[in-house]
This record gives sequence, C-alpha cells and structure tokens, in this order.
Amino acid sequence: VPLATLWWWGPLLLQGRYGFNFTQYTEQAVATTTTTSITEVVRGTGLWTARLMIRNQPWVPVGETFTGAAPAIAATVLVAALGLVGLTHPGLRERRFLITSFAVGVLGMVVGYRHAGGSPLARVVHEAIDGPLAPFRNLHKLAPLVAIALAAGMAHTVAVLTRWLRRRTAAGSPGP
Repeated sequence: VPLATLWWWGPLLLQGRYGFNFTQYTEQAVATTTTTSITEVVRGTGLWTARLMIRNQPWVPVGETFTGAAPAIAATVLVAALGLVGLTHPGLRERRFLITSFAVGVLGMVVGYRHAGGSPLARVVHEAIDGPLAPFRNLHKLAPLVAIALAAGMAHTVAVLTRWLRRRTAAGSPGP
C-alpha cells in the first residue's frame, strides 16, 4: 500500500514542507460540521455542500431537494431503517465488520456536531480540525463507511424479506 500510494504521498509531503498553508483559508470546522447530526449522517445527507447557498441560490440544486423535500426525507429514512434492520439481523455475513464500519463512520462524523443534541467533544474537535488537524476537517469523508454498511444491511433485509415471501407464497399455493 505505501508503494502504491507513493504518487500521492510524495507531492503531499513536499507541499507540507515547502508549500503555502492554504487550509486556513478554506472551509472551517463550523461549516463542515453544521450538517453532521446523527439523523443527517445516517440518512446520508450530512455533506455540508449539499446545503451551500451562493447568491441565494443552491450551489447544488439537487442537494436542496435531497435534504429538504418531504418525499426525499421519507425515502432516505426508509432506506436507512431497512439498512439498520439488516445490520442487526444475525444472518448477515461480515456483520461485525459492517457494524464496526458503520459505528466508526457515524461517530467520526458526528463528533464535531455542535448544535442541540450534539457531541460534548465538539469544541475540542473544532479546535483540532481548525488547527493542527486542518487537513482532516472534512469529516464527511467517513460517509462511505456509513453508506456501504447501510447498503449491505438493506440488501440483506430485502433478501430476507424476499425469501420469507417466497416461502409464504409456496406454502399457500396448491400443490402440483
């Protein structure tokens, strides 16, 4: 892995040593963590740029719909619920790995959320990611851990329901 990623590490280390520190001028922790409540993270809408407005217009128009329209909210809640049900089902392969991935992703993203019901560590996290850990301030990069775990859980839920429906229909149908 180190050799395969050398093409990325080399320039990054050079930039860190000789380059201009631009992270102080990019988005701050308050912007990147404003949308990372646990409900938004679990429904997959914790990315702050989805709500970004420029000149009173959404920067990503579909982001406004995805994060604020009732049908989209209902759909994402349903998908998250199906995923959570699947993650709790004992028959899910790699269940421990998926639950661990889900937990790491959710905890990593919500730890900087400052608003009502937010993290007690938010102030410390903001200071760290606005300071020495600035390259890591976009906590939404942990979102794939949540999304992949929920997708696997949802697929498992659908598979279990499909098998159950097939057995039920076969039991109720007349024999040959």
